[in-house]
Amino acid sequence: MVASRFAVAFVVTLGVCLAVLPVLAQPVARVARIGFLGNSDERGSSPEHLVEGLRALGWIEGRNLVIERRYLEGDIERAPRLAAELVGLNVDVIVAASPPNVRAAMRATSSIPIVLTAVSDPVGMGFVASLARPGGNITGVTSGIPEGFLAKQLQLIKEALPRATRVGLLFNASNPLNYRMASAKQLAAAAQALNIELRDLEIRSAEDIERTMTAINLRGLDAVFVVGDPLTFRHRMQIHELAALHRTPTFVPTPEYVEGRALAAYGPSIGAQVRRAAVYVDRILKGAKAADLPVEQPTQYRLIVNLRAAGALGLNLPSSLVMRADEVIQ
Repeated sequence: MVASRFAVAFVVTLGVCLAVLPVLAQPVARVARIGFLGNSDERGSSPEHLVEGLRALGWIEGRNLVIERRYLEGDIERAPRLAAELVGLNVDVIVAASPPNVRAAMRATSSIPIVLTAVSDPVGMGFVASLARPGGNITGVTSGIPEGFLAKQLQLIKEALPRATRVGLLFNASNPLNYRMASAKQLAAAAQALNIELRDLEIRSAEDIERTMTAINLRGLDAVFVVGDPLTFRHRMQIHELAALHRTPTFVPTPEYVEGRALAAYGPSIGAQVRRAAVYVDRILKGAKAADLPVEQPTQYRLIVNLRAAGALGLNLPSSLVMRADEVIQ
């Protein structure tokens, strides 16, 4: 009888153990570590768009995802050090927003996959071999090819201000990857066709902005186009305010630059690009190689027209332009 009870207890215990074993044998859920190298922690360029995109794909920060955040805060000289920090943390993927960040990440590692965003010409800048076949360890979402992009900006300025003949280009001359310099010939040809004289407004640091913008009044410019860059994005409000002080309308490359002050913006959303980068991160974490993932170009360019800014400047924008806008600020 005792032996029988012992046998039953043994069978029960064995059954419980066998039932528990599959649970114990299950692998611990993987925690992915992502490095985000961005321009600032502001909403326009922050990794929150990346977080949203990854959440939709099942990657939840604090559960199976860790994001190491590093920001230039407008100073591209910080990029190499910040990229090296991310590489030192042995992250699985680096998401790099803007050319200086991509270049720094590329120089810091040739093995960790890099997903680029907010880069106008990744081929011309030497980041990838081609859009279809990137090669190497870099892929991602481009903001478009610069050939024709700045020309379209000039066309927008001419449409909004038909009498404009002098346009200043405000850009960071310390950034060798700036597409103002990368597309100088195409831009000059477009300006000539529109009977526009371009005047470079070079800045190299935040301290240069006020001095350069103050010169706008002296140069008699009809408009200023702000070329996209970590420095100009970081200080966009100061730029808008100084331009308004001299009653000079500003035009900007992406919706994130508007801030209720610029007269108009035309371009792809930075936030949308960062959100789309989540798809690349997901595929790489699941085993895909960056070299095999074609670089994606934006499919949507948004036109924003600011009637409030126009009213403050005493300007009447053409109704055809206003009606075509994706967003109108009243």
